[in-house]
Amino acid sequence: MKTHLPQKSAFTLIELLIVIAIIGILMGLLFPAVNGALDMARKAQAKNDVVQIATAVIAYETEYGKLPTSASTDTAQDVNKALVETLVGISTNNNPRKIVFIEVAQRKPDVAGKAGKSGTNSSGDFVDPWGGKYQIMMDANYN
Repeated sequence: MKTHLPQKSAFTLIELLIVIAIIGILMGLLFPAVNGALDMARKAQAKNDVVQIATAVIAYETEYGKLPTSASTDTAQDVNKALVETLVGISTNNNPRKIVFIEVAQRKPDVAGKAGKSGTNSSGDFVDPWGGKYQIMMDANYN
């Protein structure tokens, strides 16, 4: 007399491979949407930074009656360490009252080191979420 062992139900190798392939396809469709959302967030952050820089420069000009620049002509300049220190209130040369016109955090890059949050980089420049320097054009001679 033969004894039949109960059959165990299990997934076959083909079924497992099909499920893995479907998950891979879904992930492939999801990555562009996530990258698009991250890009939109970086653009919004950059717009917000530009408004904050402009507001800080206008507030500085209102407080001291001059622009926070040593240039006497209209030139584009990077939002560099000297300008950031003036607007943040660290520099007493151009901001003797140490008024904080803008708050700037240290930049936090993402894992790859390229994109991330905006802020000051290691050399003190105010950079956008992609790592490029912000530039500002000031009407230094008020023409």
